[in-house]
Amino acid sequence: MSKDALQVINEFANLGFLDTDTDTLLAVAGEIGNSTLYKMPSGWSLTVEIHTVLAGAQFKVHSKFGHRTARSAIIECLERVKEALKK
Repeated sequence: MSKDALQVINEFANLGFLDTDTDTLLAVAGEIGNSTLYKMPSGWSLTVEIHTVLAGAQFKVHSKFGHRTARSAIIECLERVKEALKK
């Protein structure tokens, strides 16, 4: 990947997550790291596992469980990724 995760997330955040279609949002999550979208009886959730430049270092960001739509789970997770990468 030629861009780092923060660069990818900032490009799409500047366009506005709410104005981006669901497939594109899921593709962004895939560019950032290994993403898994879950549908459970209680609703949708997304997890993104982000690998860092340090060998063996990674972290995971999750949306909350129970979203009514896949889109809302994806948006929440991408917002959380953006906040985590700022710090």
